[in-house]
Amino acid sequence: MKEYQIKLTDDVIGDISNIYNYIQRDSMYYAKKTKEEIVLRILNLSFMPFMGRKLVDFENNNILNLREIIYKSYRIIYGIQSKTIYVRRVLHSARLLSHNLVKI
Repeated sequence: MKEYQIKLTDDVIGDISNIYNYIQRDSMYYAKKTKEEIVLRILNLSFMPFMGRKLVDFENNNILNLREIIYKSYRIIYGIQSKTIYVRRVLHSARLLSHNLVKI
């Protein structure tokens, strides 16, 4: 099975850092564990790119191939183009998605 290449946006790196910083105020252990689990799920996409469900939030718009996987209360939003996975955001599920949050 051919691996897909993974590319992260600057927003994703900031999102993961913000999640870590927020959780570490209460628990360094859970902050580290959450960060590791999110990164692991992103890395798993290189072998199983279609494991995430299609994003229905954007289905009727001209944004193609956006998918998401869920880890606890976080949405990992990504798109697939050729053999590349573009991870666009990691957001808390309580946050409403908009085209401004998921830049294409």
